[in-house]
Amino acid sequence: MASELGVSEGARAGTGVSGGAGSDSASGTSWGSRLGSGSGSGSRSGSGSGSGSRSGTGSGSRSGSGSGSGSGSGSGSRSGTGSGSDSRSGSGSDSGSHSGSGSDSRSGTGSGSRSGSVSGSRSGSGSGSGTGGGSSSGSGSGSSPSGTKLDGRVERGNQTRRLVLRRTVDIASVEGLDALSVGRIATELKLSKSGVFALFGSKEELQLATIRAAGRIFLDAVVEPATQSPPGLGRVWQLCARWLDYSEQRVFPGGCFFYGVIAEFDAREGAVHDALVRADRDWTGQVERCVAEARDTGELHPDTDVPQVAFELIALMETANAHSVLHDEPAIYRRAGVAITARLRAAATDPSLVPQLNSSLSASASPGLP
Repeated sequence: MASELGVSEGARAGTGVSGGAGSDSASGTSWGSRLGSGSGSGSRSGSGSGSGSRSGTGSGSRSGSGSGSGSGSGSGSRSGTGSGSDSRSGSGSDSGSHSGSGSDSRSGTGSGSRSGSVSGSRSGSGSGSGTGGGSSSGSGSGSSPSGTKLDGRVERGNQTRRLVLRRTVDIASVEGLDALSVGRIATELKLSKSGVFALFGSKEELQLATIRAAGRIFLDAVVEPATQSPPGLGRVWQLCARWLDYSEQRVFPGGCFFYGVIAEFDAREGAVHDALVRADRDWTGQVERCVAEARDTGELHPDTDVPQVAFELIALMETANAHSVLHDEPAIYRRAGVAITARLRAAATDPSLVPQLNSSLSASASPGLP
């Protein structure tokens, strides 16, 4: 019968990091453009001396002034490893291939720019072999401006959801789940209808969320406190006493939430009916487990019919709830307590193990309860 009082809603925009790093400029230093912020300083036509760049002034450049220029007889091919002039127009013995020992990529090792600043751009250095190792894209780390800085919208949505569900469980416990509507809740809580609809999407989903919320409240009020007691007759008694107290104290204004809405949907079909069936089975199963534990610890007779005892205990509790709500008669809870005590003692191996019935069934006002 666990519920979900709030579902965090993720922001629509995630933390995106842009694709490639480094700007798409031909040269220079980029500063975190959309494609990154690299710091490479090399241009497409590097300027290193003697590095064999496409337009450098050192030896082996394509059109430099040193030996081995594009038309000279100096050493250095376009990007080869042999000695000799540029094979494109030189007269030397150019034996270099188009790509030397350096990688003939368009960019060097500069991070972020499209072209690096290392020696060994498109043509090799010295004897014609480039040593640049740059890749086509740098390693700049520029990111897009779409971060995930929270602006409180998710938390506000969760708060609104809790506010709505606290109201719907109260309405449903008195008027039934069919009394719920997005328009009514928006009007009563002074919220926008579109805002409430965005949280739930339909009346049926509002009803289902209300059932889950009521289940969470029920667990907090009845099941979890009772299971703090050790397994045995004490736990069985605590479970029954907590349930009677939950109904008598009107945790929900209409008494037990589930008793009322199950009667409303028991002969229908659909998701709401199925959710209530699961909730009812969960509660019955909880009572049966506690009774079985008491039998297994030896506090109930070994031949105890666990489902039968659980059925009788639940019947006594629900009857007390129905009569109290109908007649506004709190004394009925004590009658139910007397009947529960008698039933447990009849099945106990030692009747003294069943807690004594105090003047009040309220757990908070009954220090004698285990």
